[in-house]
Parts: sequence; structure tokens; C-alpha cells
Amino acid sequence: MSSRRRRSSGMQPLMSAGLLMFRDVKEVEKVKIPPTVTILIGLAVPIVIILLYLLVPI
Repeated sequence: MSSRRRRSSGMQPLMSAGLLMFRDVKEVEKVKIPPTVTILIGLAVPIVIILLYLLVPI
């Protein structure tokens, strides 16, 4: 039983440290958002929150 443990635990430190490269894994396509859209969303969200705070009675 100890030989099985040694065999399976030998790869764990290398995998957890990111030292092994897996060539079979394909990269996931990322959503590409232009920087201007990101800035506009960042400005629009607080404005909408402030407007809702002022317009909706609590």
C-alpha cells in the first residue's frame, strides 16, 4: 500500500506548483471587451445606483 501512495503523491507537488505543462489542454476563448466599454460600464453603474437611491423612496 505504501508503494501506491508514493507513486500517486510523486506528481502532486509538481502539479500544485505549476511546474508541469499540459499540452492537451486547450485555452478557453476569452470574451474581448474594448477598454472604452469597460470605462463606460464603470461610470454607468455608480450613476445608476445614485439615481436609484435619490429617486426611489425607502
